[in-house]
Amino acid sequence: QLLGYDSLSLVADCDRDVARAKIQEVFANGSGEVEFNVRTKVGGVKTFRWNGQRIASDGRQYLLAIGADITEARQADLCLRASEERFRTIFNSVNDGIIVCDASTGKFIDTNQRACDMIGYSFSEVLGNNIELLSSGVSPYTQSGALEWIKKARSDGPQTFEWCCKHQNGNLFWVEISL
Repeated sequence: QLLGYDSLSLVADCDRDVARAKIQEVFANGSGEVEFNVRTKVGGVKTFRWNGQRIASDGRQYLLAIGADITEARQADLCLRASEERFRTIFNSVNDGIIVCDASTGKFIDTNQRACDMIGYSFSEVLGNNIELLSSGVSPYTQSGALEWIKKARSDGPQTFEWCCKHQNGNLFWVEISL
């Protein structure tokens, strides 16, 4: 059924100029890759990733295009982005400071703005640092003490306790921690 079709007639209208330019680029450079939407026989639209290569046969130049349907992957990606955006909105809107750390090392991997405001450090200063940055340093409020609490939370479930923290300016203050 496709014999005789102009390949660009199958491309969704909004992507036709991109597809045309990419075909010209493949003929000029010998190969290329592009994603664009294709209209289906029943009137739907699917997203394809195309790898094109210029080939010669009987003295003529042709375009060999191999496509993969990535419609579901693109939809999953859009859903994941929307979910991440909702998470970020909630994460950054709560009044509590939240710091996410690697359970085995205590290294900080995420934080919200409220936590940064509480401790006096910027987001970039917190990331990659560890619990020692915020701990008073007086036993049991040390990196090793915090890792023990994390270990207990991992084995026994949620834990709530008080912790003596150190602000960036050196002042000590108390917080209630929930792991």
